[in-house]
Amino acid sequence: MNPQEIIEAYVRDVIRHLPHRDRNETGFELRGLLTEMLQEQAQQQGTAPTASMTLDMLRRFGHPSEVAQRYLPAVPAFLPGNQLRPFLLVSLTGMALQWALTLPAVFAGQSIAAWWFGPGLGAFWIPGFVVMFSLLERSLKLRGLFHSQWSPRGLQTDRVSRPVWTVGLVGFALAVLMMVFLPTLIQSLPGVLPAVLAFHPDFLPVQGMLAVFLWTASFAIHTAVWREGRWTILTRRMDAATGVGFLLLLASWVIKGNIFLQPATDEGARFWLVLVMVLILWDLLQQSIRPRVLHPPKAVK
Repeated sequence: MNPQEIIEAYVRDVIRHLPHRDRNETGFELRGLLTEMLQEQAQQQGTAPTASMTLDMLRRFGHPSEVAQRYLPAVPAFLPGNQLRPFLLVSLTGMALQWALTLPAVFAGQSIAAWWFGPGLGAFWIPGFVVMFSLLERSLKLRGLFHSQWSPRGLQTDRVSRPVWTVGLVGFALAVLMMVFLPTLIQSLPGVLPAVLAFHPDFLPVQGMLAVFLWTASFAIHTAVWREGRWTILTRRMDAATGVGFLLLLASWVIKGNIFLQPATDEGARFWLVLVMVLILWDLLQQSIRPRVLHPPKAVK
C-alpha cells in the first residue's frame, strides 16, 4: 500500500465508529489533515513520503478507536463513546429475541405476571453482561494490558468478480427452485419423513408467496450488481431493504409458528430460523458500518 492508501485505510477505521451523518465530513477533513502532516514531515526529513513513515505517523497520532472518541459526545464512564451503538444494538436485539421466543407462552395461557418475573425481567441480564465486559476491557486498557497496535487493512471495494458472481447467481437460482418445489420433494421421501416434514396447510399460501417475492427481489438486485460489475448506492439500499424484509418475515414465522404440522418439527424450525435472523442482522450491521467513498462536503465544493 502506498502512503495515500494507508491514510485512506486509517480514516475509514476512524469514521466507522462515528454516526452516519458525521462520517463523510469528518473523514474528509481528517484525511486532509493527515495528508498535510505527512507532507510536512517528509519536507522536514528531505525525502518523499514512504509507507513506513506514514504508518509511524499514524500510530503516533492514535489508534482509530481512540481518535474517533474525540469526535463523539460524552457517554457514561463505563462505556467508551465508540461502543455506544454496539452496546445498544447487542442489548436491545438480545432482549427482543428473548421476549419474542418466550411471549408466545403468554398467548397460550401462561400468566403475564409469571412471564414478566421470569424471562421478561430475565432478559435484562444481557445489557448487564455487556456492561460488565466493557468495564473489564476498560480496566485492562488502563493497566496497559490490552492495547492493540493499528495496522492498515486492505481497502474495501464496490467492484465484484463477474465469474465468481456468475457461479453464485446460478447457485442462488437453483436454491430458490429447490425451495419452491420443496413441498413436492418432501412427498417423495421414504418412510415417515413426509409426515414429519409436512407443512402446515395455512403456511404456504401466503407466507410461501412472500418468501418467493423476497427471493426474486434479492436475485434481481444481485443480477443488477453482476451486470454493472460493482455495487452502487441504489443496489446497496435495495439489498438492505430486502434484508430487513427477510428479517421481519422470519420474525413473524418464529412468533406465530404453525410452519410444520408436527410440533417437534415446528419447534426445531423456529430455532434454526432464529439463527438465520442473527446472520441477517449481522450482515445488515456490517453494511451499516461500512464506510462509503469520501467526497467533499457541500460547504467546501
